[in-house]
Amino acid sequence: KNNSIRGIFLLFVSKFFSPIISFTVFTYSARILEPEDFGLVALALSIITLISCVMPSGWRSAIIKYQLDDKLAISSIFWFNFFVSVFLSSCIIFYASLSLHFEFHGEIFNFALIIFSLNLIFDGLFQTLNTLLLKKQQYSKVALRTVITSVI
Repeated sequence: KNNSIRGIFLLFVSKFFSPIISFTVFTYSARILEPEDFGLVALALSIITLISCVMPSGWRSAIIKYQLDDKLAISSIFWFNFFVSVFLSSCIIFYASLSLHFEFHGEIFNFALIIFSLNLIFDGLFQTLNTLLLKKQQYSKVALRTVITSVI
């Protein structure tokens, strides 16, 4: 019973840690950046959030609902998520690099796009792992993973 309560508490904390880090970063960014630059960074983050909607989803439900334990299938899901995230990040980085060369947008916008696109790769890497940890009810590892990726 204590492990369940501890696990639920850690999962609760992990759900709030990422938004708190994001809020802190944006508050600090708003203080140090000019309003125009802050708006460009927010626009870049919005674009990354929209692009992350293209990432494969539904695997979590399938793995848990159908009790998928086949290592080959789980490995295939992991690599598929990873390669899609690398492809999307590469497209964003290519566009931002091209924009830097031809100056389509501001330099801050392009650098923000490049930095935020790396988050897509982390999401692609950890999506399957997170599902497996939730399936096995290893909430402390889910919380640790969330804290580490939020800080990165």
